[in-house]
Amino acid sequence: MLNSSYDQRVPPGVDYGKLEESQATIVTVFLDFSQIFDINEGEMDFSVTLDLFQEWTDHRLTFEDSSLEQIQLDQKDIKKVWTPDTFFLQAKNGKLLDISKANTYLHIMKNGSVIYAMRLSLKLSCSMDFHLYPLDKQECKVVIESFGLTLDRLQYAWRERKPVNIQHFHLPLYQIHGPKTSVSTNYHDLTASEYSDLEVTIEFHRAIGYYMTEVFIPDVLIVLLSWVTFWLHPDAVPARVSLGAVTVLTISSQGSAARRYAPKVSYIKAIDIWSLCHILFVFGAMVEFSVVNVLSRKKRPIIEEMFVR
Repeated sequence: MLNSSYDQRVPPGVDYGKLEESQATIVTVFLDFSQIFDINEGEMDFSVTLDLFQEWTDHRLTFEDSSLEQIQLDQKDIKKVWTPDTFFLQAKNGKLLDISKANTYLHIMKNGSVIYAMRLSLKLSCSMDFHLYPLDKQECKVVIESFGLTLDRLQYAWRERKPVNIQHFHLPLYQIHGPKTSVSTNYHDLTASEYSDLEVTIEFHRAIGYYMTEVFIPDVLIVLLSWVTFWLHPDAVPARVSLGAVTVLTISSQGSAARRYAPKVSYIKAIDIWSLCHILFVFGAMVEFSVVNVLSRKKRPIIEEMFVR
């Protein structure tokens, strides 16, 4: 099938003898996410296990005269065929899974169509914004690009029918929305060239149930409890002081507990404003008691003097 003139270093559409007639190789891509896990807010990354399918046409590999419909190459023979130098732009690290043996295959059809598939485990960076935490949503992009082949040599395209699949599974603190796909180009200043890009945007919406039961509802109840002092008699000083002190300490510890598990960032988050407002509400109840108590003690001698007269 491979003749002596075949060079696995040269893309199918490139003819270095006739560069003006060369065409970019179109590589069609399909991504199948089997797992998304370990969303690390401190490191701003997340881990995935996915299957990467790439398809292109290499007319140098046709075998129309053969009775075979397709040929499957093993790991050793794959290196003898040209394959795209695809990489993931946000990848911090990754590996080709090799359970029992390397999880990769390459099929060649008799008309020269090539299907190249591999299963990868990746840790991808994601720029996260926590201003609205815990009502935030994070948009994480997965971008694939050619490492060395410019736009005039290789172009990526999404498969027409459902180019990205995310299998159904549940994360403890997030709900997955999307994916959204797009095609773009990336200009590199170092090489002064454009490269073809494929982008997948996955949205992680934070599940609010945990924060409703552990933060929002308890904070509201503590504030309502602090307002009970408004209905106590101004002379009931021990009761009002005790209730006020308990609610202040409770709301302070509640706020500290809520922020303990929040992402450590330098800017103010929604949870910080929420906690501060509730502390001010509780503190305001204590101030109200103090003002009422002082005014009550000042008016009492005047009233007693009026009755004496």
